[in-house]
Amino acid sequence: MRKFIKRHPFLAYAVVFIVWDLPQWLASVWSLISANPIIKSLSYTLQKREIALPHFSPYWITTALALAMAGMIMREVRRRPLPKELPTLDSLDDMELHRQAANWLAASLSDKKLCIQRAILFGSVVHDNYATTDVDVIIFGKPMSDRKLKRVGRKLKGEMGEQFKERFGHRLHLQLYTAMEKERMEAFLKGLSKYEELRLENRQ
Repeated sequence: MRKFIKRHPFLAYAVVFIVWDLPQWLASVWSLISANPIIKSLSYTLQKREIALPHFSPYWITTALALAMAGMIMREVRRRPLPKELPTLDSLDDMELHRQAANWLAASLSDKKLCIQRAILFGSVVHDNYATTDVDVIIFGKPMSDRKLKRVGRKLKGEMGEQFKERFGHRLHLQLYTAMEKERMEAFLKGLSKYEELRLENRQ
């Protein structure tokens, strides 16, 4: 939902206008035409044509809006699983950054829709001898179509990268490997002095 609003702010405002402002605007315009409320005039017109109109109640509107909002909230919660432990933004030291970032990444990358088989931390975040500037992660994906691979890559580097930067104040650097690039990934791992495998819940 936040991504949609960022990409289409004018369309999002139009939806808000329709839901919130348009009924009041129509009522104001109608008051220039007739002294009777629009619902009362509509009811009278329908009665003349022998069409029964149920009694109007504000709950018709508030209930529909509440159900729509609840549906959107449930959809967002199911699509973006929350990490088990939310990190704080209060000047994390390197050790605490390492612990909380690893927990957040493991929870976020366990989403089955991402089709990730392995996730590995490397670089400054796993070392104690120099400060962390960004967080490097190797992502190894399960077999998937090229179309889905591009979609997953955009989600990881775009949406997840923004969320990580907002939470931790550090840039998330992802290095993606497909299922066909396993040997190249293993060769890269052999060249690292230290790395840490994240425990993904959906790993098979």
